[in-house]
Amino acid sequence: MYQIPGFRPLDQFSFDGGECFLSGLPAAEQLAVFPEWLLERYGLRNAPFGLLDERVATYGSLQVPCHPVIKKAAELLEEQVEQAFQGGYPGISKLSEHELFLWAGKLMMALVYREFQMASSERPAGSPLDVSPSLLAKLGNLQLLMQSLYRPVELERFTPWTVIKVETELQEKDHFDYKDEVNTLIFSMQAGGTGLIACLQDNGENRVYHQELLKAIEGEKLHAIQFGELCARFYYSAYLFNRVPHYLVYPPASKKEAIVVESMPLRGGPDNRDLFDSWDNKVYAQVLEIFWKPWGISRFEILKEPASPLSFLLDAEGNFIKKCVPPGDGTHTNLNL
Repeated sequence: MYQIPGFRPLDQFSFDGGECFLSGLPAAEQLAVFPEWLLERYGLRNAPFGLLDERVATYGSLQVPCHPVIKKAAELLEEQVEQAFQGGYPGISKLSEHELFLWAGKLMMALVYREFQMASSERPAGSPLDVSPSLLAKLGNLQLLMQSLYRPVELERFTPWTVIKVETELQEKDHFDYKDEVNTLIFSMQAGGTGLIACLQDNGENRVYHQELLKAIEGEKLHAIQFGELCARFYYSAYLFNRVPHYLVYPPASKKEAIVVESMPLRGGPDNRDLFDSWDNKVYAQVLEIFWKPWGISRFEILKEPASPLSFLLDAEGNFIKKCVPPGDGTHTNLNL
């Protein structure tokens, strides 16, 4: 693959704090992982944030080294996102998928760098990080695509992501709920009457996989428990997605011209298998139990009817449940998957 000037694949990083978390260029500044406006709006500065190694940091303490050009571009993006959040769901819905992809990707890449930096500080000098080749490939792809934050990148007839924006019911106290899963590169967030889900490395296939579901909920306002279920479905399908996209990168003729990125076909290959492994309700119930933890719904209740997991999102005919009744307020509805 063509090596873009100033761009280093993630597996070549030293994680010593001297390189920009995104570009690999020399870092002269620090960038807050979670922006100031978000920390202030939701009182997150001293709130606990769980790290992969089971340590606990605070949202406000998380920073990564950054090149000045990258920091400026990131701050400009943050200004756009902050203004959008001030307008609630109508404001956020005006942001493009590309802007939301960059915002979600910046958060995830910063957190990944921070995790790798901590792991690197504890390993023997010169020894490599113990990271699977497939994860490094996915992160390297994301790092490549994130270059469009600060320089022209042209995507050749493909969209690398699935970005879902839905309106959610405002609760008595607006809160910020953030989740991600590094191995599958999926991000979700609920705040300000908006729910966001971003699959950062699927070439849009998760949107296709859930197209009937997305059609059923189009234009609807989701209860928090319904958005949790939507997240569970996407997190599980992201786990089932069994491809790592491969990209061809064409160098620009000059610094002012765009880097051109072309995706190799996902379908085909020696076994020509489906893009997604088979859905298993038992595994899905484990994922859904995590997202329904605030309501205390166990996987055993979810699978009371094994072939028809509990659902608050769609009824048995696949229609959106407009009057969602959370636990303790009425009956539950099941759905055949």
